[in-house]
Amino acid sequence: MPDVGADRVELLGDMFAHFVRVSLCQEVVDGLQRHGITYTHYEALRYVIAKPGSTVGEISKGLMIGYPKATLLVGRLHELGLLSKRGVRSDKRIARIYSTPEGENLASRVAKLRTRKMEKVLKKMQSDARDSFGRSLEQFLLAADQSGELRESFKRVGLSPELLLDSDVDSFTP
Repeated sequence: MPDVGADRVELLGDMFAHFVRVSLCQEVVDGLQRHGITYTHYEALRYVIAKPGSTVGEISKGLMIGYPKATLLVGRLHELGLLSKRGVRSDKRIARIYSTPEGENLASRVAKLRTRKMEKVLKKMQSDARDSFGRSLEQFLLAADQSGELRESFKRVGLSPELLLDSDVDSFTP
């Protein structure tokens, strides 16, 4: 098989990103809207679950959004009972943000839905192709991180590239 050029990889990447956005996320977005929140709210919830005790400023920086928007996101999630705020004794102006059991339950249900939808597609692939696809994605993400192109994207969802090196993360087997 000849080398795949950057233009072909870019096209395939766009198609894959569209699949993830539409096929894996649209049902999630629709479900979140029934709870009165947006996908950005969900990202904020995931960030707090990954980094419990974050401040609004840390959430703002981690999600790469303005402080006022982060304040609104946290306020809405708190109002819905998905996040809790705990004041810091030394400075009453600062609050640490934590997920509630309801917030963790919602995030877990969303993750399971996305996983089920991905499994449906992966089951249609041959085992060796599925394994190769997974390894290729890992290598691509590590290369993107090493090139400096990915670090902010990982931060936005409360992840780190070191997770790719975690041998405890299981591969998918149908």
